[in-house]
Amino acid sequence: MRRGDVIRLDLGIPPGGSGHEQAGKRPAIVVSLADEDLNNPMITVIPTTGKIDKSRFPHTLEVDPSIQNGLTTKSVLLAFQVVSYDKRRVIEVIGSLESKYMYQLEQKLRQLMCL
Repeated sequence: MRRGDVIRLDLGIPPGGSGHEQAGKRPAIVVSLADEDLNNPMITVIPTTGKIDKSRFPHTLEVDPSIQNGLTTKSVLLAFQVVSYDKRRVIEVIGSLESKYMYQLEQKLRQLMCL
């Protein structure tokens, strides 16, 4: 897996039940350099949602589906929910985020982290 890959993850159910975190099987964008640190069992991702109204929150980005990214519906990238998971949760790589979206996502992450 590489930075910018669109993967399908099994996030399961958050401890204590469903809250505001993303859960279940869903696409996510790889933001870590997972392929460069093969000994690291974790991968850092940005989860997605198909609920377009979530784009009202800061640090989100709407992405249109394409053959390249493998998404089947318009999705919102939830940069404010950046999280690391065990690589064993990865079901499959479904595509690669287009460079225009990756650039915008990196800008959102910089704003979020005050960089």
